[in-house]
Amino acid sequence: MRLADADLLPFEFGNFADTAQTYLKELKALSTKAQDDIRERNREMKKEFSRHERPEEALIPPAVENVPLYRNFAL
Repeated sequence: MRLADADLLPFEFGNFADTAQTYLKELKALSTKAQDDIRERNREMKKEFSRHERPEEALIPPAVENVPLYRNFAL
């Protein structure tokens, strides 16, 4: 009955909000790092295989990895 008649509920969600915000920041950082790593790897492979272009050596470059899509974490 005390909860039903209270003007302000006696719950504190501050710790949960802080934890959720921390997780969100980590997800953003991981997403950005994954995109940057894949772009850099694709750039390095393109540069390396263009450098060793010789007709007598048949080098097949590996497939280019797709960059993960940008994720909007706005609420």
